[in-house]
Amino acid sequence: VPRFNFKPRYDKPPFITWCQALSFRTFGENDFAARFPSAFFFVLTTAIIFIFARRWFENPVPLWSALVFATCLHALLLSRAATADMALTFFYTVSAAAAWEILSVRSRGAALMLWRVLFYAGLSLGFLAKGPVAFLPILGALIFAVMQKIDRPLRVFWAWPGIFLTVFFIGCWAVPALLKTQGDYAAVGLGRHVFGRSVG
Repeated sequence: VPRFNFKPRYDKPPFITWCQALSFRTFGENDFAARFPSAFFFVLTTAIIFIFARRWFENPVPLWSALVFATCLHALLLSRAATADMALTFFYTVSAAAAWEILSVRSRGAALMLWRVLFYAGLSLGFLAKGPVAFLPILGALIFAVMQKIDRPLRVFWAWPGIFLTVFFIGCWAVPALLKTQGDYAAVGLGRHVFGRSVG
């Protein structure tokens, strides 16, 4: 259960707190260490965009794609903030890119299996970064599959094993956290910050 100023903080899941704790141990307790995980995920997201564009497009599209993201004002601001947003952006991008690869006709065999693993890993870690918003790539993938008239998209994604693994990995943290906080984590994190802010 993350803590802020020695008090429990139920606003977000713990992933970025874990990253910051590791950063503090590595660099000491300072502003740089608190912000380093966001900068790190910013660099990783830029790299993923470049690699993905390079797989599908010729030069100069990959370079321009990475540059457009890397010079986006909002992305630059978040890369310096001690928040979960850049971690979410990275895992969201991984899941979206993996979904595209799964639905393409180019991936087969071991490569297709790898993309499936990356898709569900991105969903799981994205949830641990910022909650249910990390599941939006599922909706995008299903809409794309319907528009492209892809036969049995749930089977292509290995949906049931993937959903089971995603819930299992999230549950490894969520169940103990909910038990330890007697449900307060869900009441504040999901109730106030997800549903309350969405409606508000």
